[in-house]
Amino acid sequence: PYHYYVEIGGGAATSSQTPFWLRTNQFGIVPLESSFGTARVGSHREYRVDSTQKSTFDWGFGAMGVTNFTVNKHKIWTPDLFLKAKWGKFEIFAGNRREIFGLGDSTLTSGFVAWSGNAMTFPKIQLQTIDFIPLKFLKSILAFKASYAHAWFTVPYIQGAYLHQKTFYARFGKPHWGVRFYAGLNHQVQWGGKADYLKGTLLAQNGQLPSTFRDYISLITGRYPDGSNRIGNHLGSYDFALEWRKTTHTFLLYHQHIYEDASGLAFQNFPDGLTGLSIFRRGKKNHKSLSIRKLTIEYLSTTNQSGAVFDPTAQYQLTAQYFKHRQNKVVW
Repeated sequence: PYHYYVEIGGGAATSSQTPFWLRTNQFGIVPLESSFGTARVGSHREYRVDSTQKSTFDWGFGAMGVTNFTVNKHKIWTPDLFLKAKWGKFEIFAGNRREIFGLGDSTLTSGFVAWSGNAMTFPKIQLQTIDFIPLKFLKSILAFKASYAHAWFTVPYIQGAYLHQKTFYARFGKPHWGVRFYAGLNHQVQWGGKADYLKGTLLAQNGQLPSTFRDYISLITGRYPDGSNRIGNHLGSYDFALEWRKTTHTFLLYHQHIYEDASGLAFQNFPDGLTGLSIFRRGKKNHKSLSIRKLTIEYLSTTNQSGAVFDPTAQYQLTAQYFKHRQNKVVW
């Protein structure tokens, strides 16, 4: 179960920046500046047994160190540095770990809308299921997959900020069925933290944003503690997917519906989000000739945003400016 690897490489470009498609979905490992050199070393231990077996304890770890060299600087960090343990179909891990959240083709995607994999990892504690768990009392027609996490942001503009994250996905259809439907959501909340530039403003108390246990309960449920503004920056996506498995091919049609506020939760910003179709050719790979194994087509829309006018008195307020958050006031 133990694996080790060492990698040395580099990249060059005629411009001052590394081309987008060479660094996207790489969790910040590939530097923005070009040209560059890189050295990577890592080790990981995987579970010894099949993750679908019940009542089985096992443990593992992952470690990866990266050093990038550019003309003006060099940087060292660890995108993977975690311990994990499982009992049956449930897993807990702590540390930095590269992850993907959402329903879609993770191998050829342009980037999932809520958790794209373009940013560096940060410390996290997460409890989750290992793959989908079928419900036997429903004859395995319904299965679920879920996670719950608390994380600590490591960013320069604010200290001690947290991330709350939870996901829940359901699969409709037995494991051997040719057609299966998936649906679920993920919810991320950036909250808490302290910054000197917030001192003397109505946005924080002596530079500190709300971070009590009561505030934590409010952001988990999405409750408005003061009737007008939620605590923290909430965002995520509703995910839907239809899978059709044939003898020779597997087709996956999916849509990730992005939300930033209540208007997105109510689908007022439809069709904004990521829509994709993945076609995978099953069977043994032919090594004697060039062949295409998988084709993915995606369309990303972010232009609706629930309308162009913000109205604080309206039911949904509208104007969902994705990944942009404003703090109106703080209630203590």
